[in-house]
Amino acid sequence: FVAIPNRHYEGVRGLSGDGRKKIDGHYALHPITPNIRQVDSQGGFTAAAGHSFYTARSFPEEYWNRIALVNEPTGNLLHRAVLEKDGSGYAEKDGWNLMASADEWASPIAAEVGPDGAVWVLDWYNFIIQHNPTPEGFERGEGNAYETPLRDRRHGRIYRISWEGAEPSAPRSLDPDRPGRLLDALESDNMFWRITAQRLLVERGMTDVQRRLYDLVRDRSVDRIGLNAPAIHALWTLHGLGALDGSHGEAEEVVRGALRHPSPGVRKNAARVLPRTPDNLEAILSAGLLTDDDPNVRLHAFLVVSEMEASQAVGRRLYEVGQREEVLADEWLPTALFIAAARHREGFLSAYAEDLGGVEFARTAAALARGELDRSVDWSGPALDDSDWETIPVPSLWRDTPMGSFTGVLWVRRAFELPPEAEGMGARLRLARVNDTDVTYVNGIRIGATEDAPDDRREYRVPPGLLRRGRDVLAVRLGNRVGRGGIWGEPDSVVLEGGSFRVPLSGEWRYRVAQVWEGGRRPDIVAGAPFARQFLRHYNPVTEGTGAGEAGEGGAPGEGAGAVDATLTLGVVPGEIRYDRTELAVEAGARVRLTFGNAGDLPHNVVILTRESAVEELGPVLDAYVGRADAAANDYLPEEIPLVARTEMASAGQTVTVTFTAPDEPGEYPFVCTFPGHWRTMSGVLRVEG
Repeated sequence: FVAIPNRHYEGVRGLSGDGRKKIDGHYALHPITPNIRQVDSQGGFTAAAGHSFYTARSFPEEYWNRIALVNEPTGNLLHRAVLEKDGSGYAEKDGWNLMASADEWASPIAAEVGPDGAVWVLDWYNFIIQHNPTPEGFERGEGNAYETPLRDRRHGRIYRISWEGAEPSAPRSLDPDRPGRLLDALESDNMFWRITAQRLLVERGMTDVQRRLYDLVRDRSVDRIGLNAPAIHALWTLHGLGALDGSHGEAEEVVRGALRHPSPGVRKNAARVLPRTPDNLEAILSAGLLTDDDPNVRLHAFLVVSEMEASQAVGRRLYEVGQREEVLADEWLPTALFIAAARHREGFLSAYAEDLGGVEFARTAAALARGELDRSVDWSGPALDDSDWETIPVPSLWRDTPMGSFTGVLWVRRAFELPPEAEGMGARLRLARVNDTDVTYVNGIRIGATEDAPDDRREYRVPPGLLRRGRDVLAVRLGNRVGRGGIWGEPDSVVLEGGSFRVPLSGEWRYRVAQVWEGGRRPDIVAGAPFARQFLRHYNPVTEGTGAGEAGEGGAPGEGAGAVDATLTLGVVPGEIRYDRTELAVEAGARVRLTFGNAGDLPHNVVILTRESAVEELGPVLDAYVGRADAAANDYLPEEIPLVARTEMASAGQTVTVTFTAPDEPGEYPFVCTFPGHWRTMSGVLRVEG
């Protein structure tokens, strides 16, 4: 089942791009003879060929647009897959067989609804119909197939399956030169005729049929299962004829009216065919499709809105919709809503900031920029009581433990004690090999992360000042999508090492399951966590460098921190002791917010000095201060150093923010990192312009 086509994921951050799901609800097929031959998927569906729905009305109502016909030639049968609504998507259940044979040559490979409403089945009728493993003693011939007399290239069978209680189906004659008959066929109760007539009308390419099409769209009747199929075909015929290209006002008005049709299928398709214009966006909002009673209509409304021009009002409306429990509990609606919010993100984030409050919004954005996923599932802190968690050996593969073949998210924790001389020292953490994804914390601070790198060794630096005397805690958030998961390898490859100490970490760790990924499918949106917070993680003013005040108009994110005239961003070149920019510029006297993101492996900060200062003269002073007992607590910055502003020392992966007033005097003001030795390579200039 494809809920969200791939094109909707393009350009959207934070989503997996997998809008499909395997929805078959059972494995076993039901042959009526034990003599079946299968190379793989023994006892299950291995071909599952010729899948189509019953889309006429000549079978009992239970079949109508609900039962899929799935051929399994290796089991000599035609299966009934029953689809049922499941939120905005669908689930399948076992409907047993429509047809099965004890003839070992019977091999149904396709089944379709014919023009008479009956089911027509194509039986390949071949004893050998499977993969091509060549039995011992046989040779391969034409087409590389092994040669055997048990193949029949000449004879097949076609079956017609009808219902005795069906009304007789009148034959039709469709002629492109007789458009009236084509329009009549759009009203057939058999999709065979409707789709054929639609194709012929579009290929004919003439607009003289539009009036009749308008009438079909305006017809508000529905059948016993809530459909008005002729209206849906009329909508797509108008679309195919180019009547919805933006130049036919009446056609658009008719389609906008269909947004309020009593049939969910008509409402959904009306939204899909409308041109992506502001007027039609307003029509979709006015018709209430973002909160439609039918979840599948909502799903498509979100996707259509995601293709419209960005709008503050729509973003705010999407934020409101994102508070609804029935939306967040659905399998697909949160992802579609995320896609729509990405297009209209300024309004969405503005509404979030107003709802949360400017100060709290700024704190939340900063926390997410540091790599925190969600406070409700953050089990990294050293004070967390994990005494009731289960235990698991590390290193080990989960499949070799009571966990078994687990797919999802698992937190593991290990408390340890350092020798006294190791307090405050830097170290290197080795975690052997990890499958597949990890986010690793020491005492609640993230020190590293690796995504989707199964079997790769993990090695992270622990920055000085993070380790402490007494109890320290290592926490790892592990994600595994398929196959074997866990931290695995040799016992001595899980270790914390410093200059003068070595702490083995193998043994019994505590663990708790955070998420279960059914079928190995990783959800884009985590159930139970605030939707807006998850969105902010990927569209964060702090990490985007847009400045919180630019995220929306009126009540913008971050306003609680005070209005600013300018926003600056500065970062670190990964793997180097160097800022990613060496020059910043602001107006004299401006109120400035500086956001500093540390993408490096070591602690860094930003200290803006006075105009008279020189980095070369300051360096020896910083070097001499390193040996002081209070140096680390003061971010290695002597109190006597004159400065304009400073950030706090940011750990690896952390983002910090400072707000200050730029000097009134124009000129060049040096900035530098004061972590020991970094002043030599980490410096730049703030240019204050008059």
